Amino acid sequence: MEKAYFNFLLILALVSGYGAFIYRLYKLDYLAVILTLFLVVITFILLKKAVFSKETPFDISKYQISNIPASPADRQYPIFLVVYYFLLLTFNFFILFQSKATESIISPWQVVPWYFWLTFTVSTILLIAITLKNSLPRFLYFLLLTSYFLLCSSIAVIIYAIGFGFDPFIHQATEKLIDAAGAVEPKPWYYLGQYALIVILHKLTFIPIVWLDKLLVPVLAALTLPYALYQAAKSFTADERVAKLTTLFVLIFPFATFIVTTPQNLANLFLILVILLSLNKINSDAPQRIFTSYFFLFTLSFAALAIHPIAGIPAVLFAALTAARQYLTNKKILLTSYFLLLTLAALSLPLAFYLNNQSNSIINAAGDTTAKISWHWPQLFFSDTGNFLLNFVYLYGFNIALIIILFIFSGIFIRYKKNQISNSYLLMSLSLLISYLLTKTISFSYLIDYERSNFSSRILIIAVYFVLPFILLALVRLIEKILQQELTVKYLFFCFLAFLLSCSLYFSYPRYDDYYNSRSFSTSQANVDAVNWINQDAGDGNFIVLANQQVSAAALREFGFKKYFPSPRRSAPSPLPGGEGAGGEGGEVFYYPIPTGEKLYQYYLDMVNKNAERATALQAADLVGADTVYFVINNYWFGFEKILAEARIGADVAQSIYNGQIYIFKYRK
Repeated sequence: MEKAYFNFLLILALVSGYGAFIYRLYKLDYLAVILTLFLVVITFILLKKAVFSKETPFDISKYQISNIPASPADRQYPIFLVVYYFLLLTFNFFILFQSKATESIISPWQVVPWYFWLTFTVSTILLIAITLKNSLPRFLYFLLLTSYFLLCSSIAVIIYAIGFGFDPFIHQATEKLIDAAGAVEPKPWYYLGQYALIVILHKLTFIPIVWLDKLLVPVLAALTLPYALYQAAKSFTADERVAKLTTLFVLIFPFATFIVTTPQNLANLFLILVILLSLNKINSDAPQRIFTSYFFLFTLSFAALAIHPIAGIPAVLFAALTAARQYLTNKKILLTSYFLLLTLAALSLPLAFYLNNQSNSIINAAGDTTAKISWHWPQLFFSDTGNFLLNFVYLYGFNIALIIILFIFSGIFIRYKKNQISNSYLLMSLSLLISYLLTKTISFSYLIDYERSNFSSRILIIAVYFVLPFILLALVRLIEKILQQELTVKYLFFCFLAFLLSCSLYFSYPRYDDYYNSRSFSTSQANVDAVNWINQDAGDGNFIVLANQQVSAAALREFGFKKYFPSPRRSAPSPLPGGEGAGGEGGEVFYYPIPTGEKLYQYYLDMVNKNAERATALQAADLVGADTVYFVINNYWFGFEKILAEARIGADVAQSIYNGQIYIFKYRK
């Protein structure tokens, strides 16, 4: 099992890394696929000859404790539990598939019935009971745990039938274009690892790109994280049950990173695997084994770098830090290496953002050069809505930052008492905290206001990933203490932790309740019908569309990057292929609005927030030289009736879609 796990990860990382490299230099056709696979096979064979044929790259055997032989009664009892668990798990998936929505919703919990929470909690308790018995074969246990992780991470994929979020639609459309044309110009220096992985898998398996993209991160997280977490926990404890329970209870911390596929989320997954797997002790008496161990970490790190630099740069620097600690014996050289690598970790990302802003004339023209810095310190939250259950859920959820900080400091305290974790993790985290503070001073005024803190927030999250070993250490010690309690107290604690797992699941997805409104609606079948109606009505005409981001997402889903307009004005850079920016000299404007500060989206906001008048629509047409403008308004938008009445006045055509869920207004110049 261990060899299969590490081989799978190594091959996946090599395909992503080699595929990105070949795509950057050439393109992704079948010749590129053959060349990528050839390089992967050659690399894998060389490593296998070096060491993998004899043993796994990490000294796992030191942490494998054989299970105590169980009596016939003990063996029979878990089998019944396993059967009940799989029946409940199947029922949970059935509930989710029965609840999938094609209409616009804010949260999956709007359509998932209440009894899902009952069956999910019972499933969790059964899995805890199976773990406490500790008499299952390891493979079967990890099958149970992987299925549980998969249930937790795949709810968005199942419930949002059309799609979830906005960015995935952009990446799926790009991947489909790369598959059809071989390449998309201009080629960026990032995202290529994900694009290569998806396109190569599609060409080899013929599974549709959209489904490969949707499933990649949720399924990969379920397949790889449980074993990595288990091995990390085993480095802190000799008790098999404690390591397995720790692996399960890590999910008490929300895991939104793994519910949807984006390059950032995929790179984060590779980074977390690097951090967790580096905790395994390496046999210093076997030089070849040391080499392949660090080669494995560097391969995962460079795969993360090929996917997204915000996670990839820290991953590569951390792998270099751990290798330096192993190979450099001279103390002065080691300290110098530490200083240089940690300085790079603190400065590289802010410097990259700053230089990008300074060198890009389109961004520079956006206006402000100084960021307005705002700080949001964790605060203790007390809930009071009159609903006891919701009060407790939010008492936990809104204080999760403080709880994580408590676990971090507890882990640091334990580490300095027993010296179980290298300082490298804490030093990397502190360096990235400095990087976060520096990035907060950089202006991202070319982005729409609610996205301006996005990049700095990502760095802060990655800084937290590097102290994950301390969180695990604290959780291991907590579970050890619980297991030492008398039976009643022990079971009460585990039931409480099972309830926290349900709270964490609730918080890992968008929410719409008395406390919180995630606001972003999903792409619906009505959106898809609307963009198809517009496409049929406009034909080959010279037109643009003013709509919200989910209508734009539907257009990307149906027609990809169909139409661009050259723009004489400067605007924010577009995330879409086809030009340097969304507007400006040498840039292009996509015919649907892209909500990153791009100009068409601002015209849409003027239509819905100020006045939905003909003059505003025609100004948008003048921006790009279009002859026709379509204005799309969804019935869930605030002030829908008012906007509808205003838009009717100057429109040439008004069309209702999906029983009035969407209205389309057409303006001709």
